[in-house]
Amino acid sequence: MKQANEWDEAVAINAAAVDDVVRVRITEFHDALNAMQRTMERDNNNNMVSQYRLITSMHQFSEAPGAHNGPAFLPWHREYLRRLVAIEGVTVGELVVTL
Repeated sequence: MKQANEWDEAVAINAAAVDDVVRVRITEFHDALNAMQRTMERDNNNNMVSQYRLITSMHQFSEAPGAHNGPAFLPWHREYLRRLVAIEGVTVGELVVTL
């Protein structure tokens, strides 16, 4: 079994140590998330909310009680990421996320 520090290295990026290409990709992703906060849409109650709020509200326990418990964890988060990336302007360059 891996030691805790090996797991940390597998899932975390030291922002001070990334090269310029990765730094640009991270910045582009942050810019896309910020653009989502500025782009307004109507929710199911016909209220104007940001795209960011719409996608993050899906992750609330009240909206997805099985998202963090049991066998639904991976498929639920796969769909969540698919919907996030499907929003126009949200790209992660060549970064590949797999679940």
